[in-house]
Amino acid sequence: QFIAALGDPNVSSGRAGAEQWGIWRTDPGPRGVFLNQFENSVTKRGGKAPAGWECDPNDFWIEEYGRVMEKPSFPCPAGRYLVTGGRQTTAVL
Repeated sequence: QFIAALGDPNVSSGRAGAEQWGIWRTDPGPRGVFLNQFENSVTKRGGKAPAGWECDPNDFWIEEYGRVMEKPSFPCPAGRYLVTGGRQTTAVL
Protein backbone atom coordinates (compact mmCIF):
# COMPACT_ATOMS: atom_id res chain seq x y z
CA GLN A 1 0.00 0.00 0.00
CA PHE A 2 1.17 3.51 -0.75
CA ILE A 3 -0.03 6.65 1.05
CA ALA A 4 -0.54 9.99 -0.68
CA ALA A 5 0.11 12.54 2.03
CA LEU A 6 0.67 16.26 1.91
CA GLY A 7 1.43 18.08 5.08
CA ASP A 8 3.31 20.78 6.88
CA PRO A 9 6.97 19.70 7.07
CA ASN A 10 7.27 21.45 10.44
CA VAL A 11 4.60 19.33 12.15
CA SER A 12 5.90 16.40 14.18
CA SER A 13 2.74 15.27 15.98
CA GLY A 14 -1.02 15.53 15.89
CA ARG A 15 -3.40 14.84 13.05
CA ALA A 16 -1.64 17.13 10.55
CA GLY A 17 -4.41 16.77 7.95
CA ALA A 18 -4.40 12.96 7.83
CA GLU A 19 -8.12 12.95 7.01
CA GLN A 20 -7.15 14.33 3.60
CA TRP A 21 -4.62 11.60 2.79
CA GLY A 22 -5.22 9.08 0.03
CA ILE A 23 -4.06 5.53 -0.53
CA TRP A 24 -3.04 3.38 -3.47
CA ARG A 25 -3.61 -0.34 -2.86
CA THR A 26 -1.04 -1.25 -5.53
CA ASP A 27 2.17 0.54 -6.49
CA PRO A 28 1.06 3.33 -8.85
CA GLY A 29 4.54 3.97 -10.27
CA PRO A 30 4.79 1.01 -12.67
CA ARG A 31 1.20 1.65 -13.82
CA GLY A 32 2.07 5.28 -14.58
CA VAL A 33 3.06 6.90 -17.86
CA PHE A 34 6.15 9.05 -18.33
CA LEU A 35 5.37 12.64 -19.29
CA ASN A 36 7.32 12.35 -22.55
CA GLN A 37 5.12 9.37 -23.54
CA PHE A 38 1.83 10.81 -22.31
CA GLU A 39 0.43 11.95 -25.65
CA ASN A 40 1.03 8.62 -27.40
CA SER A 41 0.19 6.48 -24.38
CA VAL A 42 -2.85 8.27 -22.95
CA THR A 43 -4.12 11.20 -25.03
CA LYS A 44 -4.35 9.21 -28.27
CA ARG A 45 -6.14 6.43 -26.36
CA GLY A 46 -8.96 8.69 -25.25
CA GLY A 47 -7.54 9.37 -21.79
CA LYS A 48 -6.95 5.74 -20.87
CA ALA A 49 -3.50 4.60 -19.73
CA PRO A 50 -2.04 1.32 -21.03
CA ALA A 51 -2.60 -0.15 -17.52
CA GLY A 52 -6.33 0.58 -17.89
CA TRP A 53 -6.90 3.53 -15.56
CA GLU A 54 -8.63 6.71 -16.74
CA CYS A 55 -6.65 9.94 -16.62
CA ASP A 56 -8.55 13.08 -15.67
CA PRO A 57 -6.60 15.99 -17.24
CA ASN A 58 -7.85 18.26 -14.43
CA ASP A 59 -6.92 15.96 -11.53
CA PHE A 60 -3.80 13.81 -11.81
CA TRP A 61 -0.70 12.85 -9.85
CA ILE A 62 2.94 12.98 -10.92
CA GLU A 63 5.52 10.95 -9.04
CA GLU A 64 9.11 11.97 -8.39
CA TYR A 65 10.42 10.16 -11.49
CA GLY A 66 8.12 12.02 -13.89
CA ARG A 67 5.31 9.54 -14.36
CA VAL A 68 1.65 10.53 -14.41
CA MET A 69 -0.18 8.16 -12.08
CA GLU A 70 -3.75 7.19 -11.40
CA LYS A 71 -5.48 8.98 -8.53
CA PRO A 72 -5.34 7.38 -5.09
CA SER A 73 -8.51 6.50 -3.19
CA PHE A 74 -9.67 9.19 -0.76
CA PRO A 75 -9.84 9.31 2.16
CA CYS A 76 -7.26 6.88 3.47
CA PRO A 77 -9.10 4.62 5.96
CA ALA A 78 -8.46 5.54 9.59
CA GLY A 79 -5.89 3.34 11.28
CA ARG A 80 -2.22 2.94 12.00
CA TYR A 81 0.21 2.55 9.12
CA LEU A 82 3.85 1.46 9.34
CA VAL A 83 5.68 3.63 6.85
CA THR A 84 9.09 2.47 5.65
CA GLY A 85 9.58 3.86 2.16
CA GLY A 86 12.31 1.25 1.69
CA ARG A 87 14.60 3.30 3.90
CA GLN A 88 16.38 2.68 7.18
CA THR A 89 13.93 4.84 9.16
CA THR A 90 10.37 3.79 9.82
CA ALA A 91 7.41 5.67 11.27
CA VAL A 92 3.95 4.73 12.44
CA LEU A 93 1.24 7.07 11.14
